[in-house]
Amino acid sequence: MNDPLNRLVGMVLVAAETDAESAGFQFTGCTFSAYSGYASSQPLAELVGLTVQSVIYSKEEFVTINFFGGSSFSVSLRPCDYVGPEAFCARFAEGPWVVE
Repeated sequence: MNDPLNRLVGMVLVAAETDAESAGFQFTGCTFSAYSGYASSQPLAELVGLTVQSVIYSKEEFVTINFFGGSSFSVSLRPCDYVGPEAFCARFAEGPWVVE
């Protein structure tokens, strides 16, 4: 699972938005939507313009996107935190969709 998400490394976050049930990100080569419980080190709008440094995936626990400069965004993968059928969906422009 971690390998496809590592494609985010080096991508720049160009847009971020949230509503009552989800958070959405547009990276330079991927659209990422979080539908489960999530946490951010700062308001999502302040992440725009940052570059992904690493992605940490912990099966059935969380996925965390770390940005250069120390900011991060985490999505819970715990079934009790799911709002719908999946926790997140990453749609890469040149390749796979990753759904958890």
